[in-house]
Parts: sequence; C-alpha cells; structure tokens
Amino acid sequence: GIKGELGTGIKAMGGETTGTIIRIDKITWELELGGNKELLALAEKLDKQPVLVTGRYQQKKGVEIRVRHIVMVKTLKGANAK
Repeated sequence: GIKGELGTGIKAMGGETTGTIIRIDKITWELELGGNKELLALAEKLDKQPVLVTGRYQQKKGVEIRVRHIVMVKTLKGANAK
C-alpha cells in the first residue's frame, strides 16, 4: 500500500488529472477511483488527511504532463483509522 496525504478536487491543464491525488513527501501520484461512489465519497471525506491506498500502478502518457503516475485504487482508508 501507499501512505500519503490525499487531495481531491484537483484541476490540471487540458483536464489531465483524475481529480484525486496522493502526496508522499515531494512525490504526487494521481488516484483513479473508477467512478466508484463509495470511494469518491470517502475521498471527499478524507481530503487533506493521511490515507492508506492499495491498487495497481500504471503510467500514462499525457500532453501537458509528459508522464502521469496513476494508481487504480482498490482500497482507500484513513491512515489514522485502527
């Protein structure tokens, strides 16, 4: 899993973002929630909080952003949760 700070409502040039990110120190990866309503609602609730994410990593070529680092999210939970 990946542990970092969640960010939602993200905008990028040319719309090249999933709108949800995770920051690990100075690294930022996009999170693809696949339109899953439960994950989307949870992401909004956990915005700007530490989270733990599991999923499948993939790189995607972009126009404005040369290489996008995306995690196809399988699970998402607050990192402070027991």
